[in-house]
Amino acid sequence: MVKKNLTKARRDYLEFELDDKYLKIDRLIGQRRHELERLYEVKHLTIPGIDDTGASGSGTFVNRSENLAVAYASDPMILRLENLQNSISQLLENLEPDDKKIFYLRWGEHTGYDWIQVWHIMENGETGYLYRHSKQIYRRREVILDTLANLLFM
Repeated sequence: MVKKNLTKARRDYLEFELDDKYLKIDRLIGQRRHELERLYEVKHLTIPGIDDTGASGSGTFVNRSENLAVAYASDPMILRLENLQNSISQLLENLEPDDKKIFYLRWGEHTGYDWIQVWHIMENGETGYLYRHSKQIYRRREVILDTLANLLFM
């Protein structure tokens, strides 16, 4: 019973993540990088575009570009978002055509249908014989989200 609840909670969480981040993941990564740049500038009192490299006040050599690259590569938020982005890309490459269509109907840019709407669309499609009952679309949801979970947590 506990495992069933954990699996359901994981699926619900991943669906929330897709709802919240899938279409705007590039922007979220860009925003976080911008935040890190601002933090770096404030912390090191640099003036953008004036001095990219040079000696710091302590006599050590400072390279803003390299330091920011290290900050991007080690930031937990960016790492998490990039992992999600890569996992979604792998997911979309590996999904069967019907599951890919379901994914885009549910989380796509100009769709965002709820599950009942997705079921009706699939029921009336070429492979509609596979979707006679709404529970079949929920099974496909589980397959999609479980596959994403395996890619994310590998």
